[in-house]
Amino acid sequence: MGSDLKAKIKVIQDAFSTWLELNPQDQESALETLRTEAFRLAFQKYKSEPEILEKNVLEVENAFCQLSQVKRVLSGNSSRAQIPCPELLADAKLKFKDKRYAEALASCERAIHTGIETEEAHLLCATAALYAKDLPRADRYANLVLKNNMSNPHALVVKALCIKADDPIKALEYLDRAQRLRPDSKVIQGYREGVLQLLGSEKSTNKTDPFGFKRKWIRAPLVRDLYVNDVTNSILLPCRTVSLSAGGCYIPGKTLPKEFRFSLSLKQFGKIHGFGEVAYNGKDGAGIRFRNLSTQEQMLIDQEVKSLIK
Repeated sequence: MGSDLKAKIKVIQDAFSTWLELNPQDQESALETLRTEAFRLAFQKYKSEPEILEKNVLEVENAFCQLSQVKRVLSGNSSRAQIPCPELLADAKLKFKDKRYAEALASCERAIHTGIETEEAHLLCATAALYAKDLPRADRYANLVLKNNMSNPHALVVKALCIKADDPIKALEYLDRAQRLRPDSKVIQGYREGVLQLLGSEKSTNKTDPFGFKRKWIRAPLVRDLYVNDVTNSILLPCRTVSLSAGGCYIPGKTLPKEFRFSLSLKQFGKIHGFGEVAYNGKDGAGIRFRNLSTQEQMLIDQEVKSLIK
């Protein structure tokens, strides 16, 4: 082992020993500073490679979790075990229920540091941090949940809300995944519509149709084949649109089920499959709202509509 390497290892050993001698609050502060620097370096190195960046961030977060476990083992239990772990988590839940989100986050993190490394605890931390407007911490805990369970709709929503201001398209993708898992959730639908409004300057005409529904996408008198499949049976009903947008369509002369699956045929981009619902009934037909379409599918419909009005 070279002398330079030995000297560097000695510096790390001294710094680690100094860190262990700090009080718990200063230890956490030092960890947070180091974590922030690690994320900054990761972003600087991989900012042009988002998939590698996301994986690197998760690995960094995992490393810091392990470092917290090392601290717990070496420091002993005397400074933090006055309340058993389950009581700490229960205390965090009570504080969250009382809307004391910052306090709930602190209690939940103490529970995690004493050994409760569960999805429930990480999700509670993520949600409390989100409501406390600590978006970096909320994002970090949402990542921990999604690392082990990419099908957790709650974590997908928290992740989307953390990043929507900086990357609304990516946020919309997370909300699309959450809505596929919980297609009946009005909360997820509301968040999704909020993100669409952020993107609305390019995609929306911001006009209101005669029935009072605000349009988020450009609409045009487009005739396209659409097949409706009632979710309660296997009956297939052929229909044709007379106007179309990425948010929905108008179908004349048909009595449609309240909710249904559909298959929409686009001339330029093939078939789009999704869920629909009757938004309103007109004099000679029904206005349909599309649900659970991905961002890419919405963009394909929007491009087909725009091609007609150019």
